Amino acid sequence: MKSEFTVDGAKLTAARLEAGLSMEEVAAKIGGNKSNLSRWERGLFNPSEHAILQLVVLLKSGSFVKERDGGGDHGN
Repeated sequence: MKSEFTVDGAKLTAARLEAGLSMEEVAAKIGGNKSNLSRWERGLFNPSEHAILQLVVLLKSGSFVKERDGGGDHGN
């Protein structure tokens, strides 16, 4: 099943830098790798919903999360 959410790479980078964390630190803390984080920040790939949740908790921000286009009507 495709995730209903994606990330804005530039905002993800800004949130990481605001948290004072390097790419290596974030990758290690979420159990991922620097290459994937780099791809997410550059907008080449989207993280899984699980990874997005881990990033939100770690960075204490959801400013980089956005609803995927065509996500459907969620009663709004």
